[in-house]
Amino acid sequence: MTSAHVIDNSEIIRMIGTLLGIVAIILISAFVLKRMKLVNFNKNNDLKMLAGLSLGSKERIILIEAGSKQILIGVTNQSITPLHVFEQPIVDTEISTEKISFLQILQNKMKRGVS
Repeated sequence: MTSAHVIDNSEIIRMIGTLLGIVAIILISAFVLKRMKLVNFNKNNDLKMLAGLSLGSKERIILIEAGSKQILIGVTNQSITPLHVFEQPIVDTEISTEKISFLQILQNKMKRGVS
């Protein structure tokens, strides 16, 4: 004569509620960390977007860093076009921690001449 442990409905509801609570805490934590940018979900550190300028509702110019080069690209709905490859960086990513707008960078480069 063995005694079987009977699980009643209140235990099942409590177990499911606890499981849903844990899943909700994980999702909310991931959302908050991503919003606060404390965790970098992008593991590819070789490709970075440095600056961008919107030219219209669907057109943008973006400055990216790929490896040791900085590349100016044009982005539309249909295509991505490389516009210029800078041999020497126009934005120093090691020193500059302040936000500089792309328009300021482009104006400064145009004054000095593009290399």
